[in-house]
Amino acid sequence: MLFFSSTAQAKVGVSPATRDFSDLVQNVEVEGVVNFSRADASTDQRVSVAVYGEATPYVELTDGEMIILPQGEHLTPYTFTVKTGSLDVGSYKAKLIVSETSGEADVSVEGEGDANNKTGAGGSGLLAGAAADIIINVTDKRVEKFEIIDAQVDDVEAQQVLGFNYLIKNEGNVDTKPNQIVFRAVDTEDRTNYYEETFIRDQIPFIKAFAQEDVALETKAELGVGRYKITLDFYNKAGEIVFTKEVYLNISKKGALGQEGDLFSFTVDKAEYQRNEPVKLEAKFKNTGGSALTSVLKIDIFRDNQKIELIKSEPKYSRKGQTVVYEEVYYPQETGTYRAVAEVSYGAKITDQIFANFEVKETNLYLLIGMLALMTGLFALILILFYRRKKKKDEDESEIGDNVVT
Repeated sequence: MLFFSSTAQAKVGVSPATRDFSDLVQNVEVEGVVNFSRADASTDQRVSVAVYGEATPYVELTDGEMIILPQGEHLTPYTFTVKTGSLDVGSYKAKLIVSETSGEADVSVEGEGDANNKTGAGGSGLLAGAAADIIINVTDKRVEKFEIIDAQVDDVEAQQVLGFNYLIKNEGNVDTKPNQIVFRAVDTEDRTNYYEETFIRDQIPFIKAFAQEDVALETKAELGVGRYKITLDFYNKAGEIVFTKEVYLNISKKGALGQEGDLFSFTVDKAEYQRNEPVKLEAKFKNTGGSALTSVLKIDIFRDNQKIELIKSEPKYSRKGQTVVYEEVYYPQETGTYRAVAEVSYGAKITDQIFANFEVKETNLYLLIGMLALMTGLFALILILFYRRKKKKDEDESEIGDNVVT
């Protein structure tokens, strides 16, 4: 049994008071977050974190046993990880305790069982602390459920891809996703100007068990300048609407929203290639403006300072503040020194260029000979095994024939 000294008052709190992990299965890892709070944040404060109780071996203090609460920060998030391992079906409990550090322990554990189930800095140097219960419920049943927390549609400029995003939390123990999403847009000035699109299950990405993700989808809508009422309906497998969001969307003239973006990374996966070996090109572009936008990556390929090819990506939709990643593959046909020059266009604007260099050389003759020799050896081994098996089968059949009594 856990109790705290009444001689000291905890200056650091923890919330929520209970973190309940339901429908977990064996051998999964799930992150949890609690918040450490304090009224006086005038200085940095060093605190200790510990776990007590029967579930202690299955709770990892991800952010450490000693942390600093920064000056000026009244609420500090702390991450821990639940690892079920081979836990049997049932309910298990532990306490996560945060305390100010001191030279003398002031947290007591009564009973040998509890004393043997503690991790972190709880054994020394803790003042009386605040605690949160961690409840772990393990099941052997498949549970599929999710919650849509919110959905958004950002303003865009005309002639750009119109998309939306939603924040989804997987509360089950298997990968899941909405069964269907219906997108509707109605012009507020002319209700006959109407657009509807349904995203079926195959068009919607899966969310891993216990994960929370922000998902973006692109529509095929081609709407003109104006103001639109957008309705988003999310359905489960039973055909029920589990979440609806209504928002208003403004589509402005091209160039009116002051869209901004930054191509901040462009790389190849290595510096040297053989002819016809795939060169993996990756670019990262961030929407730094105040509205959603559609962007296209363009890559010029030069060999020995002569332009030989142009690669253009499919358009990508990004919300304000979002980073999108482009991945393209190029197969060089000739040897030489190559330079790939990338830029991203969005609206009426183009980013600064970034380049990446690489070399293409002849295929290594010795490596080619070695590969041919290996393949020949494997083929010969297969033939030997085949003939041995056939010979044994013939011998077995002959022996059976000799033993037949007529």
